[in-house]
Amino acid sequence: MRVVCRLLLAASPCIELISWSLARSGIIFMRAAAERLEIVECDLEKQPQEGIVKAIGNASLVVCAIGASEKEILDVTGPYRIDYLATSNLVQAGMHHVYL
Repeated sequence: MRVVCRLLLAASPCIELISWSLARSGIIFMRAAAERLEIVECDLEKQPQEGIVKAIGNASLVVCAIGASEKEILDVTGPYRIDYLATSNLVQAGMHHVYL
């Protein structure tokens, strides 16, 4: 399982919690997923296509959970940049199985 995040430092506490939860799950395949959890830094908005392809690796399925920041409420370009452009960059990187 690979997690791609924009800022590795900001995502680390969340990823650690997910890993901890998976590892303590009673389901065997969840424990195996926790052991193979890989964290990769990639900014889908600013990264060139080659960087996005490298970050995704050989994944056959991508779950995209990005969205414009609520903290930057005065940035009217946020939804366009993040919700549209960044998601479009992900799809254009060759991922045909993207779930939003």
